[in-house]
Amino acid sequence: MKLICNGLLLAVLLTGCTSTSNTTPVLTTPPPASFASTPAPKAEVTGKVTGRTLHATLPSGTILYDFYTPATNRPVPLVIVAHGFQRTRAHMTLWGKKLAEEGFVAAVPDLPGWADHSLNAQVINELAASLLASPPDGTKIEPARMGYIGLSAGGLATLMAAVKNPAVIIWVGLDPVEFAGQGAAVAPSFKGEALVLRADPSPWNAYGNAIAIEEKLPPGWHKEMIPHAIHIDPEWPTDLTGQLLIGQQSDERRNQFVRLTVDALKKKLLPPKAVAAE
Repeated sequence: MKLICNGLLLAVLLTGCTSTSNTTPVLTTPPPASFASTPAPKAEVTGKVTGRTLHATLPSGTILYDFYTPATNRPVPLVIVAHGFQRTRAHMTLWGKKLAEEGFVAAVPDLPGWADHSLNAQVINELAASLLASPPDGTKIEPARMGYIGLSAGGLATLMAAVKNPAVIIWVGLDPVEFAGQGAAVAPSFKGEALVLRADPSPWNAYGNAIAIEEKLPPGWHKEMIPHAIHIDPEWPTDLTGQLLIGQQSDERRNQFVRLTVDALKKKLLPPKAVAAE
């Protein structure tokens, strides 16, 4: 019954119903009593990638995020990855690992705003600013070249954030959804490259309502429809709950989302020599 209720709630929110509550959203991750006294988690080293879970104390509050770095001493671009509605960073963390393997610094945060996409966008930009100002472990980050990636409602939040961050020169929407016209309102102002990767229309992506965003993006944006894809295919890793609600994920279809995203990020963010050398 809980799964059914969650599914119905998600479908209602994604199809554009608005809340009448005036309550200010609260961060879902409470700040520690003392950030300085919080022990640093042990870093996970896998091959050439180092990953760890960290706290970020931001103007909006304190959040958790997973942070992945490649084995390099040179500055590299930052990519922030945003999860979908009612999900957490745990459902996109393999994106972070993969991006670090491909030569990016990747951050995968818990988004605090539930259905408050403006708050989520604000937190994404605050995290980016924090990472540039005080990179963990002295990681070297290229300040002028960033990418934002988001799945579903995370796609909307990352677009809203990208419009306000001139360092973001590429946005990738992984089957993004529109909500109350917010994406369409900001899309014309995005100055970077936009790539929209879509699954087949379904209740879970509000029957492909991202078309309202696409229609407002400046000329030069790109779209790819992944044949027979479902809304949960880009989630990496997914879980049983999501698959019971939406359908069984396909590794083949997910890999298409990953390949197209990584290719676009490399072409836009990495030096031509680095891409050509592969």
